[in-house]
Amino acid sequence: MKKIVYVLLFAFAITVLFSCGRNEGEKALAEMEKIVEKAEKRKSELTVDEWKELTASFEEYGKIANEAAESGKLGVVDKMKLVALAARWAIVSKPTLLDEMMSKITESLKPEEAITDSANATTGDKRWIVYYTDIALGNQGNNTLGHFLKPKTGESVKVDEAKGQEEFLAMLIFTEKGYMKLTFPADAEEASAYKEFDENSLFSQQPGGLQSWPAEKMNSGMLYEARGLDAVEFNKLAKSKDPAHFDQLFRQCNSGDEKLQFKMEYAMNLTAGIVYLVQFNNLVRGILLVKSVKKGDSASLVFDLILEGRSDYADIDLAKNLQPDEPLGDETAAGVECSEDEHQLNRRTEIKMIK
Repeated sequence: MKKIVYVLLFAFAITVLFSCGRNEGEKALAEMEKIVEKAEKRKSELTVDEWKELTASFEEYGKIANEAAESGKLGVVDKMKLVALAARWAIVSKPTLLDEMMSKITESLKPEEAITDSANATTGDKRWIVYYTDIALGNQGNNTLGHFLKPKTGESVKVDEAKGQEEFLAMLIFTEKGYMKLTFPADAEEASAYKEFDENSLFSQQPGGLQSWPAEKMNSGMLYEARGLDAVEFNKLAKSKDPAHFDQLFRQCNSGDEKLQFKMEYAMNLTAGIVYLVQFNNLVRGILLVKSVKKGDSASLVFDLILEGRSDYADIDLAKNLQPDEPLGDETAAGVECSEDEHQLNRRTEIKMIK
């Protein structure tokens, strides 16, 4: 009996050690395999929304695995497994992807109707958009820049100043094993692959670190790469200052849906020029353009952000603490890193309302 127990304990220890030793690419590969197996087993049972969730997850993990393969972090066997999983996914998802393609083609044949629907969607309540430029976030090793995005004002707030402002903070970056991740306070622990929180001040610092935040003040979010939107279109939207145009582009990049569903809670290894749809607490929508990515121990991310505000959200805590205030006039905006006292001197916003 004792021998059996020892054997089981030894097997468990080996399993734990193997799991801890896996890199990001190997972990992504394991997640891809789970997704493919789920799709193969439940192909006829999955809803359209569940297919969208699986597709988004498979694509995100696929990017991570491909980057690991290109950088030599996956062996030959794992590279072959990656190819095999991609082939299995293509077979199992082909009918669903074909249906989605036909749906998009049908939608494109009715542009007037689509535009009318988007315009009608923005007339139910007063809306406005705010354009923040050059918002800069630093990782846990960067002591110069702010660490948390305050979307209501476009500021970045340092971890030392986070206490008392938690409900207003919505995004952060952190680095582990050389990988930069952009995520949200409530989703940050889940986004971490290595869980080395004691070594990361953005999690462990007292006060200010995420582990000291009250649970009710932790904001969550979703990110989705807007493949149909580039820097040129982003710039046109920023210049138009038109909430109806914002709504149209957001839907266009999100299969016609107003809100993101089943998307990733983090983006990894971001690249300049890539555009993302962003959503805070399933309510506040934004479009983000990555402008600069500096890697290393003292990493940083610089981006522009177009954020939507709605009068309907004025009394909803989940939204009112994050969406920009209704403006008093046309001004010009730039992302800043400052303290709360300096905020009024530095805030500049480029805005247009729709009534």
